[in-house]
Amino acid sequence: MKPPDDHYTKVPNVFFDDILKHLNMGEVKVYLYLARHTFGYQKDVDKVSLSQFCKGIKRSAGKRLDSGTGLARGTVIAALRSLESKEIIVRRKGRGTIPHTYEICEQ
Repeated sequence: MKPPDDHYTKVPNVFFDDILKHLNMGEVKVYLYLARHTFGYQKDVDKVSLSQFCKGIKRSAGKRLDSGTGLARGTVIAALRSLESKEIIVRRKGRGTIPHTYEICEQ
C-alpha cells in the first residue's frame, strides 16, 4: 500500500544529483530544514527565523512542531550565507522583528 503524500517532503532530484556533493553538513541541514518548511507545506517561500533554524518551532499550546537543525546560531548564519552565495537559496530581508523569507532556487 502506498503511503499518503502528505506525510513526506519532496526534495528536488537536483539536490541529490548535483548540489549535495558541494555542501558541508551544516549547509545540508539548513537546506533540508528549508525544504521541509517550503516544499513540505506546498509553499514556494517561507518566513523562517534563526531561532527556528536552530531550535525548531514550538506552538503556543506547547506542542513541538519540529526540533530545528540542532546547529548553533553562527553555523546556521554561515550555512545560509554560503547557500545564498552559491545561488542555491534566495533570501529576502525581513523588517524589524519579521523574519527573512527564504526560497530554494530552481536549478
